[in-house]
Amino acid sequence: MTPVKALGLLTGMASLLSGVALLAIFPGQAHADECVGPCLTYSLDYEFFANFLNSGDGWYSDLNPNLDTAISFEAGNGFAINADITVEPMTDPQPGQNRAFSDIGAYFSTLNLSYTTDEFSILAGQFEPNFGRAWDIAPGLYGSFLAEDYGLSDRIGGELNYFFNAGGFHNQASASVFTVDRSFLSGSILTNRSTNNINDGGAGNTNGVSSVSLTLTGCEDADPTSCYDDGTLGYQVGFLFQREGQGDFGNETGIVGSINKAFRIDEEQDIKLIGELVYFNNFEGTDSDVLYTTASAAYDVADYTLSITGTQRTGLNHQSDNQTFIDASAVYNLNPDYTIAGEAWSVGASYDYNRASDITTNSISLQVKAELEGSKPLK
Repeated sequence: MTPVKALGLLTGMASLLSGVALLAIFPGQAHADECVGPCLTYSLDYEFFANFLNSGDGWYSDLNPNLDTAISFEAGNGFAINADITVEPMTDPQPGQNRAFSDIGAYFSTLNLSYTTDEFSILAGQFEPNFGRAWDIAPGLYGSFLAEDYGLSDRIGGELNYFFNAGGFHNQASASVFTVDRSFLSGSILTNRSTNNINDGGAGNTNGVSSVSLTLTGCEDADPTSCYDDGTLGYQVGFLFQREGQGDFGNETGIVGSINKAFRIDEEQDIKLIGELVYFNNFEGTDSDVLYTTASAAYDVADYTLSITGTQRTGLNHQSDNQTFIDASAVYNLNPDYTIAGEAWSVGASYDYNRASDITTNSISLQVKAELEGSKPLK
């Protein structure tokens, strides 16, 4: 094993051990009630993947972790400090080259201060502005892969959310102002991910706050943030503006519309559907106008989830922007008796088809996943 692979393996093991340490510190707190006083809430989402890919010249493998640790220190009066730490490969696998636990780095996905009441919430710091949902909630091992193109990561600024009930929906109106994060938080440790630089250009990469996102999200029978999992009908409409960076073609504007619907068959069966349409003018500051279309169906039966998700990126003025990604997944949720401290385990498999203008990749993936949510009072 090369030093790089050894370092990557140690990184993954260290993150896993940190999760196990949390389990040991907070036994029996999984899925605890909502915090009402000073407390620490946590959400661990740890995945290990074995990917086998073929880009036209034979099969190659990519073994890697994706470890997400979200922690909030809640003061009990609405104030909280929120951090989300991600451990994953910093580079994409190279076609034809095997990779195992290498190129792994750790970085902050979010780090911010928030204040929340029943009527509104406000946050400031590093965050992911609210625009689009498929990049976050599309089912399947890699169902959100292509939609992640327009997920607004590495942004710093502020967001205001207003909650209200109308039309039979629980609604959330969100307004975000931000710029590309060029602080040390945009870098990584272990395997280096270079920090953002204003000379790199790109949409929103400007001095000062120059980007805005406005969205309205609603859900029937659940909170908008958990609508896909718990709601019966949900929607989002939104607008995005990001000022052009150095050397860019022009300002980026985007419009999103999405809808999700759940059909409850009985206590052990349901069908979940989601569709999302996103249009961009001058996508990422370039002269490309693109349209993203995502459609997904998932069937939950007993301890199994079967899903298929497809995303099409259509270049409206450059055919080279066209890309199609399809994910077909099957996930089995293990018996709750198989646990250390209340975490839920699952295993999954997927087939993925990725066709871009210059290369087509077929892949088969295996996944082992552990999830844990809970809280610990601090007084």
